[in-house]
Amino acid sequence: MSIPRITQILEKPIQTSIVGILANSQTVTQVGTANSPNTITITGVAGKSIYIHAFEVVTKGASSGNDINIKLNDGSTLKWQEVIGSGSNVGTRTGVVFGITAIQITSGSTCTLVIDAGGSNVVTVANILYSQR
Repeated sequence: MSIPRITQILEKPIQTSIVGILANSQTVTQVGTANSPNTITITGVAGKSIYIHAFEVVTKGASSGNDINIKLNDGSTLKWQEVIGSGSNVGTRTGVVFGITAIQITSGSTCTLVIDAGGSNVVTVANILYSQR
């Protein structure tokens, strides 16, 4: 078995541009209510996949009274999880920018960003950047 030379691999470079990918992107921002879960739902479309390019969750109102689990789901399958720890200060944020290596949600599936309640007077603000193609 022969291994291709690097010049053979580079003869046909993949043309990918973050600008092209994000040209058709959409954002959703949702402010929760104190001590309540917060969920953003992106409804799937038959024959199309959802691509998550970034998401962020920020706390406001009070320091978190418990761990705030943040889960990105592909239908009922967990794709990514982050945590804002108990006792975190107001303004604590977590999130991920995937950029060109977006997380792909199964074609036709619904994507949810599910955020646990943070405790008394804690409000979560969620942002998600995605495209569907």
